[in-house]
Amino acid sequence: MPRKPLPENASKLWSIGPEALVRRPEHAAAIGRCLGLWTDVELQMAIVLAVLLKANTEAAIAVYLILRRGAARSDAIMAAAKATLGKRDQELISAVLTVHKSVEAERNSLAHGCWGTCNKIPDAVLWVDLADNANFVADYFSKEPGKHRTFSGREHAEFAKKLFYYTLDDLEGVYKQIYKAEKMIFTLVRYLRLSENHSDGRAREDIYDQLCNLAPIRAALLAMRARAQKNSP
Repeated sequence: MPRKPLPENASKLWSIGPEALVRRPEHAAAIGRCLGLWTDVELQMAIVLAVLLKANTEAAIAVYLILRRGAARSDAIMAAAKATLGKRDQELISAVLTVHKSVEAERNSLAHGCWGTCNKIPDAVLWVDLADNANFVADYFSKEPGKHRTFSGREHAEFAKKLFYYTLDDLEGVYKQIYKAEKMIFTLVRYLRLSENHSDGRAREDIYDQLCNLAPIRAALLAMRARAQKNSP
């Protein structure tokens, strides 16, 4: 997670609201780049499903895109992999899905979080989970009408513990994760197409090795194999 907790010495100097990204245009542009690139990741994932199903590409992509939840999309791809691929390639697909899920979580934070600013850290933009922000605002409006609506210092301090911030470097780090994920899945599509056509076995093995040597896939494979060994009789 690239974002960092709000420093304690800045816990009283924050503001959350829809104007935050207007006050941080460079950060807003960086967030927009991340969200825009994610569409290409989903495009490649849809093509993965189409290749696995060996079906009409347009229809397979339509099915993938109509599945709104990321878990449902991953389940569809894994089910197709189990029906069409050998154990080794199933393991590779599972590792790719693990990496995709991790990067998707970072993208979802950008897409669904609430934004703010803090004068103490002018080179950053604040972030808070939508649910946490909604609960904080709901508590404010739940106070008895007619009385002065205000929060105690304790309530502000408790909410401040749920605030995080992104610098431009942090957002660039998220962009690089998404970029690498897109290239990873594009390479997976190439591998699956070579496997499907049973052509150029050496090239297929080279691409397999290339994928397995990517740091996030290698880590996912090691974790999967360790779990399998632990669970084996």
